[in-house]
Amino acid sequence: RYFKDGHSEYSENFNADAMINKIMKKRVGCWNCPFTCGKYVEIEDGPYQCSLEGPEYETIASFGGICDVRDIKAIAKLNDLCDRAGIDTISAGNLVGLAIEAKKRNKISNFKINIDYNKPMEILKFLRKIIHREDLGEDFAKGTKYVAEKYNLQDIAMHVKGLEFAGYDPRAFRGFTLSYGVAPEGPTHLRSAFHSIEKDLPNYLSYEDKVEPMIEQEDRMAIIDSLIVCKFIRNILDWDTLIEIYNTIFDENKNIEYLRDFANRMITLSRKFNVREGFSRKDDYMPDRVFNESIINKYGKKLSLDRKKYDKMLDEYYKVRGWSKQGIPE
Repeated sequence: RYFKDGHSEYSENFNADAMINKIMKKRVGCWNCPFTCGKYVEIEDGPYQCSLEGPEYETIASFGGICDVRDIKAIAKLNDLCDRAGIDTISAGNLVGLAIEAKKRNKISNFKINIDYNKPMEILKFLRKIIHREDLGEDFAKGTKYVAEKYNLQDIAMHVKGLEFAGYDPRAFRGFTLSYGVAPEGPTHLRSAFHSIEKDLPNYLSYEDKVEPMIEQEDRMAIIDSLIVCKFIRNILDWDTLIEIYNTIFDENKNIEYLRDFANRMITLSRKFNVREGFSRKDDYMPDRVFNESIINKYGKKLSLDRKKYDKMLDEYYKVRGWSKQGIPE
């Protein structure tokens, strides 16, 4: 429910088992790929009739988690509409969640749709308003940052640098949350993919010894992105493999340190672009809600983020990258 809870008591209605047992017809993937990460699904009748490849985890997190839609068939239909309209399901789910909260708190009064949590048909109507830029959809089509500023929703809107959050609450991580903050486009899970490592660490909620491991992952992802390969195979593309690929392609004899320096220069160049456009340290922070509000995870643990400790991680990150205290490359 728009980042108010750390888990859903209805997750069994839209988790992997629900997809496999209720709507999935077969696994699909790129030619000759051993992972076949895609799931072809069909809903043959009813209000959610559709066929598509998906929904993926992020889509389920956005509509099932943020919007509290408790039916995998409904989530698939929402996914199908977004796919056909060419809009991102992560941003779409986040925008719907923000709209629901704004309506509930009487922050926006001129809704023509009875939008609410777990009302997929109303959510479909609102998404169509966004797609066609009709009524309030005109504003929401411009993104969370625009809506927050126009309707004074900064206290509840969840974004960094104008980008909506992926399906991992920033209060449930430390190093990965830093990655959310410093990523040039905002809180994407793909810049470091550190969540997949940090969640299994015994000290996953510690702020100590997180910055350099996150940077190592961020560097490796930069090289993997430059090779234009699928991130689902990232766990087999360690540094030894990456340098072997590089040396084979370019007929070189470079070492891993060379690739790490290459990655740092790429990331620093991205930062320089953002600095030129007016970004600085102030834009690398989580929304105030992340520091001021806690969530409870499925194990009953209370999770929050400490602003001073996050500050310290930012200082360390900038230092390792060779940037100033304000996050400006030298």
